[in-house]
Amino acid sequence: MFPGTLAVQSITTTWPVVSTAQNGSSVADSKTQFFSLYGYPTWRKDERGFLVRDQFDVATGAQVQHIADVNTALTTDQPAGWTTPPNGGLHLITDTTIDVLGRALFVMAPWITIDIGGVATLARPTQMFIYLDSALENWVGQGYAAGTATNYSYTLINPVSITLFDEVGHTLDEHEAIRSYTNGPLVPTDSFLQSSYCRRTTYQWTDSCRLASTRSIS
Repeated sequence: MFPGTLAVQSITTTWPVVSTAQNGSSVADSKTQFFSLYGYPTWRKDERGFLVRDQFDVATGAQVQHIADVNTALTTDQPAGWTTPPNGGLHLITDTTIDVLGRALFVMAPWITIDIGGVATLARPTQMFIYLDSALENWVGQGYAAGTATNYSYTLINPVSITLFDEVGHTLDEHEAIRSYTNGPLVPTDSFLQSSYCRRTTYQWTDSCRLASTRSIS
């Protein structure tokens, strides 16, 4: 518990011993999880000693960063005594940018090396989200970001997935469309004419909110 509170600070789960005769290790493996004062799971050590670190936005509860296989030489807030195990430390970071409602705007995966015009380039696979609440539309784009955290250069990979809803949340239309340019992230000012659609499904609902039919075009 955190001092002076009833908030759980850490939980350790110890599993039953599985003997070597049953293809086990004959060791009581365990995992440990630490929490923030607000109850968010922040650190985890798995049964092999590998570490995971998560960060959350306190106001919305949305996860804003996930680090798999933490290299503790690059962090300062790990639980006392926790260090990267041998052969560990890949430090694979996924960052999520959120809006005021906690919805993801950009989800940037760990760095990889990709071939761009025959040149090996470091980039982060990226999902991009647009919420047009007044129009009852959501857009999702895929692409990648290159450069540095303060000056990323985004590239969109077509098509863009677009979903239209009614006022009660029923999906009315799902289609994929081609944006006319690929440089830069998906932005709310983008427009997609019907001529840009490459695939489409519409949904028809009854007055009693039952799905009556779907129609697909590809």
